[in-house]
Amino acid sequence: MSAPVKLFSKCAKLNYRHCSLRHHAQRLPFSRSFCTRHQTTATMSTAANPQLLTQQVAAMNADPLFTPHAVCRTVENDPNKHTENHLGLFFTVAEEDMKKLFGFGGLEKHLRTQMATFTESCIMVRPPALEVINYLRKADYEKPAIRYVLYGRKGVGRTVSLAHILYWCSLQGWLLLHVPDPTKFTVKIEEMQPSIFKPGQVDLPLTAAEWLKRFRTQNALFLEENEFTASRKYVWSKRESSESGSPIISIIDYGINRVKYAADCVNVVIREVKLQSQNFSKPVIVVVDGGNQFFCETTIKREDKTLLPPDDVSLVHNLKKLFHSDWKNGAVVVSVDERNAYNMQKSSYLPRYLLQKEGFELFDPFVPILVDNYTEKEASSCLDYYIDRMWIQNAKARTESGKKELMYLTGFNPRELQLISNAI
Repeated sequence: MSAPVKLFSKCAKLNYRHCSLRHHAQRLPFSRSFCTRHQTTATMSTAANPQLLTQQVAAMNADPLFTPHAVCRTVENDPNKHTENHLGLFFTVAEEDMKKLFGFGGLEKHLRTQMATFTESCIMVRPPALEVINYLRKADYEKPAIRYVLYGRKGVGRTVSLAHILYWCSLQGWLLLHVPDPTKFTVKIEEMQPSIFKPGQVDLPLTAAEWLKRFRTQNALFLEENEFTASRKYVWSKRESSESGSPIISIIDYGINRVKYAADCVNVVIREVKLQSQNFSKPVIVVVDGGNQFFCETTIKREDKTLLPPDDVSLVHNLKKLFHSDWKNGAVVVSVDERNAYNMQKSSYLPRYLLQKEGFELFDPFVPILVDNYTEKEASSCLDYYIDRMWIQNAKARTESGKKELMYLTGFNPRELQLISNAI
């Protein structure tokens, strides 16, 4: 019998995505798909020799430190079929869906890096996302749009919960209006210019063009299947205009190609969505990650050195119209994040504080959804997933006592658990 396979070093994790052994491991009568890499020899010999790989698997199973762990995955990858029985389990999102939904942002850099390293995109089924999905499924869309606000402490997983909800809405064929990073509209400014049609406001042409590209990509199928046209004529310049009845997709393409008018094209899209939402065969979902940023000060300075109010940024002014309850056949799901509370004392994570008076009164009434730290079951499942992906290499950390120590060291916080796992 060959010697047990050594766990690969930390530097080998960077090459993890190139490993081909996992394709053979999936065929073996072994409950875990895995990937191993010799420290001094290449993996091509085992990839070309399944019998040798079988012997290595047997050797690893014989290792007392390499004990089977609890199930951390579900084979049910359709979020529409998830129930409370799937809580704490990971499901896989297809690569084409990840590119369509999050190709222009929507997941934080550390999550994108982790998914690329693991060569798969998995999301844990958690109560906040499951609760919102159940509400969306049972809501009456003949009534004004219902607002849902996700809140919680730092690192608890609001962004991932929003990604889960967005994925469910996409599979149902809903029209998606997604704003993954509002700080690009108020703080991280790339380029700005005076508004052409609204004196006193400023346009963010590059940011607006990026939003139009995201809208077009995420809703390509919806725009093909639904007759979504302009309700009136829009004049861009003395020579250029979009006639009444023009497909909205042509206005989107115009804004992408003529970046100067991108912000005004975003305004047209939002206006037409609100006007025609009742005629759509599927509802509209508005998803904003860190929506309280729309009610905080900007970093844009006027000529007199005073800060520009957020409503004087045309994109912010228009996107905030979606938060009102004056339209139907839609829903609004927003998270609030104390990291986005620019120029505010970060003393609370509650919606009343982060949305401030203006935002709270605008959203009221809304459905508050608390996103909390992991439960013990969720934390254990997360660590089992890291072990499954060979991310945790320390032998003691793979034991039950080691996993419990990691849970309590991080206070069951998802982000802290991820950070501490990077070093072991």
